[in-house]
Amino acid sequence: MKNNIHLLAGTYATGKENGIYVIRFNQNNGEYENIGKTEVDDPSYFVLSNDRKFVYSVLENEGSPSYVNAFSYNKNKEELDQKDSILSGDNGSCYITIDKDDKYVITANYGGGSISVFRIDKNGLFYKMSQLIVFEGQSVDPERQTRPHIHCVEFSPDGRYLLASDLGTDKIYQIEIDQECDECGREFIIKETIRNIKVPDGSGPRHIKFHPSGQYFYVINELSDTIITFSYNKGEILQLQEMPVVTNNARGSADVVITPDGRFLYASVRLKEDGIAIFSINSTNGILDRIDYQITGTHPRNLQITPNGKFLLAACRDSSCIEIYEIKKDTGILENINNDIQITEPACLKFI
Repeated sequence: MKNNIHLLAGTYATGKENGIYVIRFNQNNGEYENIGKTEVDDPSYFVLSNDRKFVYSVLENEGSPSYVNAFSYNKNKEELDQKDSILSGDNGSCYITIDKDDKYVITANYGGGSISVFRIDKNGLFYKMSQLIVFEGQSVDPERQTRPHIHCVEFSPDGRYLLASDLGTDKIYQIEIDQECDECGREFIIKETIRNIKVPDGSGPRHIKFHPSGQYFYVINELSDTIITFSYNKGEILQLQEMPVVTNNARGSADVVITPDGRFLYASVRLKEDGIAIFSINSTNGILDRIDYQITGTHPRNLQITPNGKFLLAACRDSSCIEIYEIKKDTGILENINNDIQITEPACLKFI
């Protein structure tokens, strides 16, 4: 049926509960059916190729060498099949993204304070790690910011830059992508860091999300529980706003998502009064206005919105469930439909 799509859910679970689950999800009414899973250790974050033929996950493995895994995705059989695995080049790989041409995957390595670049072939397999970029520095928090901790990497919508958030140094790195790389065999795509965008001391920038228009992006800060709005115009970046996600000193702000129509933004908070802060987005300038707060299960680590914009799903890791909320179209308010998907320690959600 046209309303049925696939939801992939990665976990922090170990043993027989580990892996990436495939779930048939009806984006019209929120009903679902568990199809199966592919067993793989600690798939705490993953990304889909743009052609939807492959999935790439990190094996975080904090304190030890991390891995990147490649899977093929068979829509008709409704299953993933692991095809390849490679060392990430550093430890604590916690985030992964892919370029617009499906030729490179890039990981954010929290433990090592670095990013790794991997070439992939037309069959979705890894050639090798082609670049490892290690950052330096620290910030003011004596426990969390003694060294770099790269938490997220995202390409700009025009593909010209990679943005990397460094929780450990309170910086967003704007990294130039080599647009002529096809002529050199695409061995290296990262050219140089052209700008270090400093956020307030002790912020701990975590995740980056671009607005559907491509004119703005938002950075959620884990340690200060704030969100910063930036404008983006052909590589020019300006800060427009900083505002609190919560004011209870949770130090656990985690993820940020935006409705497909660009009208509402949702930010998850863990560690204290766990929930989701709801904001409206000004269509003229991208500025946020807080409108509500929805209490959730414990540790809402990752959020996803259905392609039609009707439902928001929250991966509540420590409640071992994925909560399903209907988004009220006119107000952005969330309503729990009380139809949780029971999965041990869900950590990452993606729709196909």
